[in-house]
Amino acid sequence: MNKKLFLTSMLVLGVTGPVFAEPANTSNSFPGDGLMQEDYTYVGQANSTNMAGVYNDGATVYANAEYEWISLNAAPGEYLPQGATSVASCTAGNFCLGMSGIHYDNTQDQGLTACSTLGDNTYTQSAVGASAETDCYKACTTANVLHSSAVTGNDYYGAGTDTCEATACVNGYHIESTPDLATIIGNTTGTDTGFQSIDGNEAWNADIYGTTHNGEFVVDYGNTGKLHGYAKCSTTGVANPWFDNNSNTFESDHFKQSNELSATSGKYCWCMLDGYTPLNGSMQSLSSPWVFSSEWADASECESSCANDCSVDSLSYNFPESLAFRAAIFGTIQPSAATCEANTINIVWNHATQQDIDANNASMCVYDGDIRTPAAAETITGKTFTGWRFSTTQSQD
Repeated sequence: MNKKLFLTSMLVLGVTGPVFAEPANTSNSFPGDGLMQEDYTYVGQANSTNMAGVYNDGATVYANAEYEWISLNAAPGEYLPQGATSVASCTAGNFCLGMSGIHYDNTQDQGLTACSTLGDNTYTQSAVGASAETDCYKACTTANVLHSSAVTGNDYYGAGTDTCEATACVNGYHIESTPDLATIIGNTTGTDTGFQSIDGNEAWNADIYGTTHNGEFVVDYGNTGKLHGYAKCSTTGVANPWFDNNSNTFESDHFKQSNELSATSGKYCWCMLDGYTPLNGSMQSLSSPWVFSSEWADASECESSCANDCSVDSLSYNFPESLAFRAAIFGTIQPSAATCEANTINIVWNHATQQDIDANNASMCVYDGDIRTPAAAETITGKTFTGWRFSTTQSQD
């Protein structure tokens, strides 16, 4: 009988199972507030106290994740858009007062209010980044500027500063404003000047610029326009004026201002501005105080040189000390928006003496204002005076 020998070979096969990583963090204590953090091993802490009282074999305990909102703050001019996790600039047509403690919301914007909700619902516009109700505006109308027929600028809500100004006026009125000389002229170098010395002995370009009064001067800046003003010498001055070229400033109170100067002639030169004329335009009135410019050897030298000093050295040149003076005198004049002011109309009364006209200040009137007649009319033999009648032509009788 043949016997077969079966050799049983034991083949050990490798069984592949899941490979577990160890959490990156280890703690030998359980969190006091019970909130377990990500990627942690809490060593030896699996007990009923820490696991909500669960300890039975096969029991289940639930680890519920807890979240809290990320708190955000929006400064004035910012808001949190719907579905966003960071704030953004307030959009045009809205205003944003700013908010604190806001968080993500996928259904609505937070901190954004439409300008159209204000007042009579006509203030619908605003610039990007508007941070207050007063940043909302509507376009100006002629109702915003008295006696205007056309306007420009914006009418801001509530106490917002309006920028309404006239570009045209109804009959009987003219545009008047105080220009922003620092912006219009700035550091522009003068192209020419005209002046009449205070002592009347010297004139420059008087025929071109019409400077006929003693101390009168004009500074021409070409396309930028012209300045008109007056020079004056006084016994009022400034002690030890000295210009520091390193800092481009004067020590002492060099640019001292005065609304009234001593009438007595002196060696201290002062300048003032009373008009600005844009290129091809009419002169606009200015009102600056007297501003100290320079000191001369004596009153005689001041009277011969002061008008030239104001127009050329102080306001035409672009030397540091000249620009410093220019900035000082421009700074005394506050710009204003264009308004419509009543026209002044000259009245020529025939058959009335100048004395009778002046007695009642009847030589002019302001549009929409009072008309004053002379105190008396000339007596003409054989005639009875019945009154004056206005006409655009002068009577020859």
